Amino acid sequence: MKKLSRRTFQLGKAEVSISPRVISSWRKLPADELEKIIDSVCNVWRWQRVRMKRSELEPLADGVEAFLQLSPERGDSLEKMADKLSDPTLQSRVLNLLPFTRYRKWIDSPISELVIRAICRAAYAGDEAFFRRLGKVLTKKPIVFGKLKQPEPLANFLTENWVAKNGVCLCWFTDSVLAQVVCVALKTVSFDDVKKTRQRLRLYRPRRALVHCVQISDQRRIAII
Repeated sequence: MKKLSRRTFQLGKAEVSISPRVISSWRKLPADELEKIIDSVCNVWRWQRVRMKRSELEPLADGVEAFLQLSPERGDSLEKMADKLSDPTLQSRVLNLLPFTRYRKWIDSPISELVIRAICRAAYAGDEAFFRRLGKVLTKKPIVFGKLKQPEPLANFLTENWVAKNGVCLCWFTDSVLAQVVCVALKTVSFDDVKKTRQRLRLYRPRRALVHCVQISDQRRIAII
């Protein structure tokens, strides 16, 4: 049987050398466990794509829905017009749409009529809470459709390096060892940061962790024992 040698890979800012024992254990991992690990990473990417799609479409769909449900149209019966004009959700829906750039541009905003009605209704009712919320919304920078806050570096680092075809796989480590590795390869983090982020992302790892201890030198070198 051919003897495995220690291999070295780059992981972020760190140089990581892997012992033959870990390489051998990884190759012997049951297929069903490997499948769960890969699926957990794919699920993270799928969810990020869904979030991006929602950020693009939801504000647009909500605006169209609000306009159709709250604006009287030619052909509406008097009863239906009255229902639309008195709909109690008008103010809350307007406040939910105004944070977005498309609805903040007053000249061509598709909900300008709804905004005027919401303001008039609140003024007539003496609704101070509405005006406080409106002021709070308008003092914030408008949100562009499809613009999402980028995932934090730790979440990105874990997802991108959780499993690798040829390199270091973060799924090998216990949370305590993983925290040590991240501190060298990326930035200083706590054990709780790593554990909570991994759990939130639902990243799966082998039932028995492959690595329980590492040696770290001052030159950003990590030796997996």
